Amino acid sequence: MKYLLSLVLCFINQIALASDTLDQFLTDLHTLQGNFEQKLFSDAGDLLETTSGTMVIERPGKFRWDYQKPYQQLIVADGERVWIYDLDLEQITVKTLDDTLGKTPALLLTHDYQQIKEEYTIEELPTSGESVRLELQPKDTKAQFKLIRLTLQDNLLQQLELQDNLEQKTFLTFAQVTRNQAADKVLFIFTPPAGVDVIMDDGEAN
Repeated sequence: MKYLLSLVLCFINQIALASDTLDQFLTDLHTLQGNFEQKLFSDAGDLLETTSGTMVIERPGKFRWDYQKPYQQLIVADGERVWIYDLDLEQITVKTLDDTLGKTPALLLTHDYQQIKEEYTIEELPTSGESVRLELQPKDTKAQFKLIRLTLQDNLLQQLELQDNLEQKTFLTFAQVTRNQAADKVLFIFTPPAGVDVIMDDGEAN
């Protein structure tokens, strides 16, 4: 019984430390900018796709995710809506921000720590060197993913790993990351180009 109690107390302590680490990372985080490389793996571990581009995040609720290679796709959140612009298809999909973020890892970087703590179970993972790895599992059984892992170093985001309910894994590696560097407000304003189909989240096309 004493051994079991010590394990429980140790587990609770690990969760508390992990929560403190994430809280420290998010405290006073206003913007995060950098380059990214994204790799998608199948449930069997086969590499399905590699993409790259740039990202700018401004809390709360704004981000710009610009895929540049091997295809172009732009995702912009303006604080109320998320605009997904597929340049090859000449099509734009518009979703409400809250409905979209609640089901994606973007919630971690754009919302406040208290909300994240309420919606995720947080645990710190073993690592070597000076980096810190955190695992977050959504408490909502209807979430579209099983877990998220973050790698932090010097209070900057280095890597993000996502495992979805189909056992596919997405790895995002970040480079040239800056914290709290002023972001141009224009980056979070999206105006649909003329002639491009716009599909609203209610299914209607404009």
